[in-house]
Amino acid sequence: MAVTVQEVYGAALALMDETSDSEYISRTPAIVNTLLAKVYPISEEYTGGAHSGWTKVTSMTDYLVGIDQSLALAAVPYGLAALLKLDEDSNLANSMWALFTDNCESFKRHPVDFDGIEDVYGIL
Repeated sequence: MAVTVQEVYGAALALMDETSDSEYISRTPAIVNTLLAKVYPISEEYTGGAHSGWTKVTSMTDYLVGIDQSLALAAVPYGLAALLKLDEDSNLANSMWALFTDNCESFKRHPVDFDGIEDVYGIL
């Protein structure tokens, strides 16, 4: 099931312990697009090659196309929270960004598919 910008925004608000704000809402689609560009290469949907397989969002009801649900809900809300709070609370923003990058790294370390090991020397 695809994730909407609104779902990511809701998760980010919960992480920031904030209520909805019209300024946050107006900034969210553009910020989500920058985050999608960053996380797409580690998404299950990425098959290699060009990094443009994700679809730009323009509204809160748009779906995050090209990004798997786990990544969309485990990492993107932290990045969104960090970038929304950047000018207001740098400590919280730094903490959220660190969690965003940590979650992205954990997706890099745990690929979905593993290739078999080829025994090129005949010793396995």
